[in-house]
Amino acid sequence: MLKISLKPSRRFGETETALQMYAGALDDANSQYARKVLAERSRIEQTLIRLRRAA
Repeated sequence: MLKISLKPSRRFGETETALQMYAGALDDANSQYARKVLAERSRIEQTLIRLRRAA
């Protein structure tokens, strides 16, 4: 399962900021890396929901 560590989130205040820090992309005003990771997380969560309903 995909996990996003809460440790950096606590340190930087937001998951998006923590992800950008992890990627070394704090200067990216569009937060492309964080948005990509969070979109993938959402896609996986939605797939899990559909699979649980089908079971």
